[in-house]
Amino acid sequence: MAIKFGERKGSFAPWWKSIEVVVYGWPSAKAGARLSTAAEPLKTTYDPAAHALHILLPDVAGKAELRLLGETAR
Repeated sequence: MAIKFGERKGSFAPWWKSIEVVVYGWPSAKAGARLSTAAEPLKTTYDPAAHALHILLPDVAGKAELRLLGETAR
């Protein structure tokens, strides 16, 4: 599964330093996440009650792609 982020446009300077992506319907805690602009895998957490995978990624101004590895969402 992949999520693509487009390049930021305009002159707005965001105040945030990171973005949390939550994928609902993820079947288990077995997951990895990698951002195309980062060398290291991203940390993920899993909420079994909500079947939700949480990924915290740094804010990126340019194009980027978040890839989820492991089991896929239903």
